[in-house]
Amino acid sequence: MMDFLETGLRKIKFKVEDVFVCPDLYHGCDIVDFSKLKWKEVKFLSEPGVLHTDMDKLPRKGGIYIFCAKHHLLPSLSGQIMYIGRAHFSRQQNLKKRCREYLTENKRPKVIKMREFWGENLHIYYTELENNDVIDEVEKRLIESIHPPFCSEIKDVTLRKSKKAFG
Repeated sequence: MMDFLETGLRKIKFKVEDVFVCPDLYHGCDIVDFSKLKWKEVKFLSEPGVLHTDMDKLPRKGGIYIFCAKHHLLPSLSGQIMYIGRAHFSRQQNLKKRCREYLTENKRPKVIKMREFWGENLHIYYTELENNDVIDEVEKRLIESIHPPFCSEIKDVTLRKSKKAFG
């Protein structure tokens, strides 16, 4: 029993990532009405190294995708945004192709870690968008506002100086 507990605790300690929560940054997304976007969900892996059959539902269109780690005991109440990305709509790229590439990604340590530790608990939320400029802008604003732990590039983020609450 103790070995199981020690091993589990080591894994938990290794899996913990910093989560950045700053509501002031959410206001940067106010110019995009995210409530009008239609988000759909697919499960990423059915077992290590095997794409879930849900992945076949991903469209061959452009859009935004979000990897979330979800707990199987409370799937509708749990979920941590881990990564936000985009897929332009072109002959070379689309949501289906881009999201499937994460199964074999081997050059980005953060993505590898996300897949290896949370793979079977990862779900992908995606929304289809047609305009590649809009796709870029929505991705940028989401990343800047949410700061997912596995996104390496977070650009143009400015935090305002703190002010005293009472004086």
